[in-house]
Amino acid sequence: MLRAGNRGGHVRRVAIVTGAARGIGEATAHALASDGLVVAVADLDNAGARRVAGALPGDGHSAFHVDVVDERAVEDLFQDVES
Repeated sequence: MLRAGNRGGHVRRVAIVTGAARGIGEATAHALASDGLVVAVADLDNAGARRVAGALPGDGHSAFHVDVVDERAVEDLFQDVES
């Protein structure tokens, strides 16, 4: 979904922020997006993650429903972000 790398001579930087549906995670997602990164907004609160991803400045941000206690879910998150 999100892909880091060189596109058209420009490096695309991607950040994964967990707990990003509110509080410090949301503030971190906004700060990173403001710095030009594409943000993968990850949280147990899927609606909150979608809300934050939609409110970030710039394009290409995505929301992910993930439980960081579940190792397989985290692996899947990284695979989704890398593909």
